[in-house]
Amino acid sequence: CNITGTFHVEMILTEDGPVPIEVNCRLGGAETRCLHLTAWDVDLGIETVLAHLNISSPQLGPFANYCSSLLRRTGTFFEDFIHHRQFACSANLHPNTSGVVMKTDLPLDRFGYVDHMLYFQQGEEILVPPSGFQYLGWVVIQGRSEEEARGNLTQFLECSKIEVQEC
Repeated sequence: CNITGTFHVEMILTEDGPVPIEVNCRLGGAETRCLHLTAWDVDLGIETVLAHLNISSPQLGPFANYCSSLLRRTGTFFEDFIHHRQFACSANLHPNTSGVVMKTDLPLDRFGYVDHMLYFQQGEEILVPPSGFQYLGWVVIQGRSEEEARGNLTQFLECSKIEVQEC
């Protein structure tokens, strides 16, 4: 396992197993960096630079053991080599209709909030299907367990107020 660059993988976990959506030689976009930093304490930007400079990563050292165990077909990945800082989850923020953004009120001080990005501000027009495929932004939420993180995200979204006036 000689990883000397960056790649991004997206998949859906189904009852029949994982189904790949995308595998590309690129750094993940949108909230991907924030998710990895929150959950694993791994900064994908720094790791990309280190990989391209052929410098070993102190953060990713345990993955070398995993690669060796793959070649020997022994060992386990999550149990032996990865230690969670936090569980993290994210959501894209989609308004129900196209129109002008009138209000975005997000509970940034509660529910395990980590970070967010809004691509549209008050007064700007946003187009959702069938008029376009834009979304307002994203949010990353954390918790001490997967269940807590998902619960925090649900509460965060329920308390968020996004108002768009149809044109």
